[in-house]
Amino acid sequence: MSFLNLSGYHFTPLIDIAAIKETFIEKSQEVNIKGTVLLAPEGINLFISGPSEDCDSFIEKVCNTLHIEPSALELKPSWSENIAFNRFLVRLKKEIIAFDYEFNAEHQAPYVSAKELDSWLENSPEDVVLLDTRNRYETKFGAFSKAVIPLIDTFKEFKPFIETIQDLKGKKIVTYCTGGIRCEKAANFLKEQGFEDVYQLRGGILKYFEETQAANYDGECFVFDKRVSLKADLTLSDKKVCYACRSPLMIEDCAHIAYQEGSSCPYCIDRSAK
Repeated sequence: MSFLNLSGYHFTPLIDIAAIKETFIEKSQEVNIKGTVLLAPEGINLFISGPSEDCDSFIEKVCNTLHIEPSALELKPSWSENIAFNRFLVRLKKEIIAFDYEFNAEHQAPYVSAKELDSWLENSPEDVVLLDTRNRYETKFGAFSKAVIPLIDTFKEFKPFIETIQDLKGKKIVTYCTGGIRCEKAANFLKEQGFEDVYQLRGGILKYFEETQAANYDGECFVFDKRVSLKADLTLSDKKVCYACRSPLMIEDCAHIAYQEGSSCPYCIDRSAK
């Protein structure tokens, strides 16, 4: 496998994100990478793919421009035979992950590493509540064993969901997501809402796959690029996505009569017929 895939983020106040955007676009034209970079006043969220040396060169430019260390981006690497994106984009946003909530460093929850989480789950599983912060279509492919999984369609719906779990305020809660950004913001919000014993899984599921044998995780992890889903060893799975409605598709979904590649699937056939 010859192409490196990197995802990462960092909450840090940014000024003149339009100028930063132009700097990153100029750099992208010097290297062979594709992907998406999201910039907002609260920080950066990026997903890039390309030859290793080109990805490293771009990350160096990002860190120099934002005056941060590479470790601050919490980068999650994986490898693939093809570049995982079709083009390179830099987008300016109000938030690097839409939640209608401004990240507050004063309420930042402590991190728990992948190996430390496994230790907690092995020694005292009854003391830990794993809280998934992803959308329901992502959890379809896999989740932590016995996790609390909100049936939400967008991350913004996580806030009203919290009203339904007030009984967990006295529990040790560990939030998790794909790469760390949503569980960080969710944990921040939980702390603000009075949940005191809250942690966030450092690097999310992808870092958990990278650093452990994934003993406490069932299934795969949905990713937001052409690979669709990754196995616990970070290799490509056989899953697909409907390019009409973006629903992840299992093997049986692709065999359904409603599945027409690029136009419909069992989850949107009724809508496309109207």
